[in-house]
Amino acid sequence: MSQRPRPRMTITDDLFQLVKSLKQTEKRYFKIFASIHVKGEQNNYVKLFDAIDRQDEYDEKALLITFQGETFIKQFAVTKNYLYNFILRSLRSYYSSSDAESRIQEEVESVKILFGKGMYKKSIKILTKTKAIARQYDKYELLLHMIKWENEINTRFLKGDRLDEFRKESNDEIREMLEIMEETYQLRLLEQDAFRVYRRYTRARTASDLQAIEKILAQPAMAEGALPRSFIGKLRYYNIKGVYQTLLEHHSEAHRFDLLRFRLFEEQPQFIRENLIQYIKVQNNLLHNYMELKDWKNFEEILRNVRETADQFATTITNTEQAILFETSYVQELAHYYRTHQFQRALELVPRVNEMLERYDSVIVIEFKIEMLFTIAKVYFYTGDVDQASDWVNRIVFDDKPNAADDVICFARILNLLIHFDLGNYDLLKYEIKSTRRFLVKKKRLFLVEDLVLRNLNRAISVREEGPRQLLFEQFYQKLEETLQHGFEGNAQSYLNLLNWLRSKIEKLPIYDIIMAEKAAEI
Repeated sequence: MSQRPRPRMTITDDLFQLVKSLKQTEKRYFKIFASIHVKGEQNNYVKLFDAIDRQDEYDEKALLITFQGETFIKQFAVTKNYLYNFILRSLRSYYSSSDAESRIQEEVESVKILFGKGMYKKSIKILTKTKAIARQYDKYELLLHMIKWENEINTRFLKGDRLDEFRKESNDEIREMLEIMEETYQLRLLEQDAFRVYRRYTRARTASDLQAIEKILAQPAMAEGALPRSFIGKLRYYNIKGVYQTLLEHHSEAHRFDLLRFRLFEEQPQFIRENLIQYIKVQNNLLHNYMELKDWKNFEEILRNVRETADQFATTITNTEQAILFETSYVQELAHYYRTHQFQRALELVPRVNEMLERYDSVIVIEFKIEMLFTIAKVYFYTGDVDQASDWVNRIVFDDKPNAADDVICFARILNLLIHFDLGNYDLLKYEIKSTRRFLVKKKRLFLVEDLVLRNLNRAISVREEGPRQLLFEQFYQKLEETLQHGFEGNAQSYLNLLNWLRSKIEKLPIYDIIMAEKAAEI
């Protein structure tokens, strides 16, 4: 009877990834931690750690050759597993005092020890101090845990009326905590629903795109004046309202709600490190709003603040947080240069962006990655480097399953068609037009503008004479201008400037010249 195959162990991949993700301060701390907590064989683990750290790609054969003759090689899988878990132990120790939750949990452990030794008054003293910290940081789950310990201790030495009074106060406090937690949890669900819509459709293209958000806003938790009691609850409440205004392209109103979120952090700065990812995301929204409002002074101030955040928390910032800082600052800076037609400055960022994309490939959020690739492709396209534009747009994975960046992906497909047209790949373009139509239908994103582009590109590749093609482009331009006036169709132009591309064909000028002439006329 054949045996079921054993599951493949992944500790090697995980160990290599963990070692390579460590910052210099974390590596230094690991070695100090090893010298304290592992006696006798600690050098073996440090030597293996250093050998793995020196590798660009994991090479187990090279490690076995390096350490041949060492006793730990006989049980190499066990050694790697131990090293992996030991690194995690050192990281837990390294970060144990860097956030309020860890400090609170340490104090609760002290309470448990003192309780076991019968030192009730000292336990209560620590709990009173620690509960104040937990309230300051909205750590309601931990507060409930501490209230449990308060009850356990006070029933040991409070009697009569004092015990009854304590129990009443304790029950009131538990009730309050549960209400706040339920309120915050409900807003979490509503925010997730709102963000699910926003991530797919950052600009409304149909009335139905807004209906899901409007349904969320109709919930009692989102009523005007129903401001939540917790810090996180307030962030979520304002965020949902801001998402709705962003979908409507009401940038002043969206900015008002994002500014309220930013001011929450300014007024209670203790929450910044505890919620660093949220703090970065709030600033990302502010950057987007300032760009839409063309408030470049405040845009640059927030961008500097985002970049300085990495330095401010240099010793404790995680890889994920660093990746989000990269996403936020470079997506918005690229978009800024693109929107203001500073294409050369955008191209100067490309090597740095490419380096960061490779460094954070495993943790970067897919929609930010797609947005960066799409923006860079457009910059190359508008500056006339169609080959580079093709390379960058083809780095986007055109997955026909629901995606967090469906709107951008769909317009990347349209850009890909324009690139093939400009390269003269007409035979391939026939297939790509059909494929793109199927793709858009499956995504439910085949709107009037997209349909118009596909139909006219299909006609253009079969019309080779200059006169008839010129007439076709002129008619295409006129029809597109009219279509962009219909409802939400105008939002298509914010993804890809189709009118300027058509003008370049009609006026027989590079699209770059059309764009720069348009910019000069605005000054």
